[in-house]
Amino acid sequence: MVQKTVSIAIIALLVGLGAGYVFQLPTVNTLQSQVNTLQTEVGTLKGQLRTVRFTFTGLAPLGEGHYEVWAIFPDDTKLSLGAFNTDQGGNTISLAGYRINDFTSSRDLRDARKIAITIEPTGDKEPGPSGIIILVGDITGGKADLRFKAIDLSTASGQYILATPSAGGRDPTSGVWFLRKDGDKLSPGLKLATLVTGWKYEGWAATQGVPLSTGKFSLADKADESAPYSESGATPPFPGEDFFRNAPPGVSFPVNLADGKSLAVITLEPDINGVDPTGAGPFSIKFLVAHIPNSLAPLTTTDMMLDLSGLPSATASLT
Repeated sequence: MVQKTVSIAIIALLVGLGAGYVFQLPTVNTLQSQVNTLQTEVGTLKGQLRTVRFTFTGLAPLGEGHYEVWAIFPDDTKLSLGAFNTDQGGNTISLAGYRINDFTSSRDLRDARKIAITIEPTGDKEPGPSGIIILVGDITGGKADLRFKAIDLSTASGQYILATPSAGGRDPTSGVWFLRKDGDKLSPGLKLATLVTGWKYEGWAATQGVPLSTGKFSLADKADESAPYSESGATPPFPGEDFFRNAPPGVSFPVNLADGKSLAVITLEPDINGVDPTGAGPFSIKFLVAHIPNSLAPLTTTDMMLDLSGLPSATASLT
């Protein structure tokens, strides 16, 4: 009788344990389901392209403003992948100054059609791009070759003379004008592509180790936008400047641009509603350059050289 009772008790215990085990199965199954879901999500993410790595060539550091990476989709949606700058060594750095290797997307980039790099102003709070596109390229096979395509500079040409019309011809090598002189006839000295929104041209005279702006402009056959250094006399309707007033630190006026050390330069400058987000100095795209000859005679039409070495490029790899 005792033995039978014990057997019954053991059977009851086993049944109870079995019942408890069966009771726990839903919890185990739920955990397994969650694991399976996570594994599926990881597998899906591995099949997506969410990271972009760049190799930049000639993308100059910005003293003001910054660069920003954008993925552009077929519906023209523009997704920011992050802001950055470059250092003097050509490294990609964050706005806090640390090295960046990759840019990560919150969206699968397999459907993106382009990668673009823009220039944005310091403290930018706009959710979209500025419109100043420094580099852009189509995505093909998980890669994109980025080039400067905003304006075709390949056919640009330039000429200049040394003259000081605002001072009545006084110290005639203290002024540069981007025009050509044929006898008494004056004509545009620059042949330039039509500008698009986000860019302006700017003339420069580099002398005594300092770049001096001759003014920003959009058209080669019109006067430029400013004359900060000229005297009050009449000047021709072309870009240019005389250097007599308001000399910046480190420069003595009048200057001698025919000293064999000075330059005449035309740059392409970023522009947001009349403001250059990269600052007052010359931008890195210095595409027309002239080493002004020593003792160049005033009023002599002289050629400039086309130099596109300042155009940046990049390769983007999506992973």
